[in-house]
Amino acid sequence: MPSNSHVSLYIKGLFRFFGTLRRNAVVFLSLLTLNAARAATYQFDFGTAGTEPGYVAVDNVTTYSEGLGYGWISTNGLLLRDRGIADDLHRDFIFDSTTSGITFRVSGLVPGAKYLMKVLCGDANFGDHIIIVSVPGAATLPTISPRTGEYLQLSASVTADATGILNIAFSSPTPNWILNALTLEPTDNDITPVIETSPYNGWNPSVFAIDPTPALLSNFDPNSVTDFTPTGLTRTNYLALIASEIDFWKTMQNSSGAIIDPYANSEIQYATPAFANAAAALVAYGGRTDLIEPAAKAMDKATLDLHNRTAASSHEDFYPAMLAQGLRLLTPYVD
Repeated sequence: MPSNSHVSLYIKGLFRFFGTLRRNAVVFLSLLTLNAARAATYQFDFGTAGTEPGYVAVDNVTTYSEGLGYGWISTNGLLLRDRGIADDLHRDFIFDSTTSGITFRVSGLVPGAKYLMKVLCGDANFGDHIIIVSVPGAATLPTISPRTGEYLQLSASVTADATGILNIAFSSPTPNWILNALTLEPTDNDITPVIETSPYNGWNPSVFAIDPTPALLSNFDPNSVTDFTPTGLTRTNYLALIASEIDFWKTMQNSSGAIIDPYANSEIQYATPAFANAAAALVAYGGRTDLIEPAAKAMDKATLDLHNRTAASSHEDFYPAMLAQGLRLLTPYVD
């Protein structure tokens, strides 16, 4: 039989073995946890109308706790909005009704690690939102100002603090900042802040399954009209009709070249490029050289608004055709 001393040594050896095994297991599990944290991408969808697949839903009362690992530090003034169109990521958002900034916190990140932060903001119905995003230790980020129906995404690299926490503050000079989505993806790179358009396809695929035009066009027989009689109207007649309109509306042109509605006291939709096109036609075909300056001023104003996307009533889509035609007609008469 083994002596007591041998048994004692054997037991001590077991303790040392299992102690070493335990320490190695702790180290191994710590490494697994750290590697998992390094590889983790955090995706948050703000709103309650629907949650984008792969995202975590966050509403206006999701308060931060260590157990949850994310949430608002304060929910004062936070509201929900759902426009009912677009996909789950774009249709709804958090809306702030106060002028004070509110912080969204994410914990459990790798201490001191870099993350690519993407902030998505947009509203299908309104274009007056101003969103200022700030992160401790990060450079000043560009302001997000999406127009009606436009969705903008701010991308920038940010760094978690020494405890693995990232605080992202949202504010606005007016009480109207919004937030649709937020993602945090591990990165080793310093990424220059940039704002890009975030497109979405809100069309139902079934809309394009069948082309309806052949059946509709088959209802129209080009040979069915047999009693057509020319009106006898010529270009001169149409120019005279246009001239009466242009001579009135040129008196409504302001110093910047915009055509101002006398009742609304503002520029309406595509009135200015329409004026530019019609006035250019009178210059080119009617010899109305007195309209060169009003036409050119309207052309300049409408072209600048198209470039800056600041058209009246957000009607930029109607501008290009009229400006292209007006430019062709007016070019020979201006320097």
